[in-house]
Amino acid sequence: MVKKIFWAAIAVLLLVIVGLYWAIQVKSRVAKDIHAFVSAAQKDVPRFIDEFTYLENVLAEGKAIYFNYLIAGEGVEVEGRQQELEHVFNLAMCETTYRKTLLENNVIVVFRYKNDKDQVREYTFSLKDCQEPAKQ
Repeated sequence: MVKKIFWAAIAVLLLVIVGLYWAIQVKSRVAKDIHAFVSAAQKDVPRFIDEFTYLENVLAEGKAIYFNYLIAGEGVEVEGRQQELEHVFNLAMCETTYRKTLLENNVIVVFRYKNDKDQVREYTFSLKDCQEPAKQ
């Protein structure tokens, strides 16, 4: 009886070790994917989006990627960009390999806009925001 309990405990311990190893590997892979994405975005995303909008930086915090924009100009507001960003998000994330490597691993993408009055507006996107392609 004691021998059976011992071997059952060993089997459970092995399952726990394998599960933890797998979880650590997945987390490590996702962290590497996030780092690679942020590095590429820092180099490849245009700094000047339009005459009023400047990309300050792209950062990662945990499982979130932040695109930090500064908006400068007389009467330019930080509101009203949701529809435009949904389109950008779909093109840049949902229709690429990033969907699988990032979004399907619960990474979120945040577009953060700040104006010269320090007003901030954030638009957060995740896998659930990916639109299904139109069926013909």
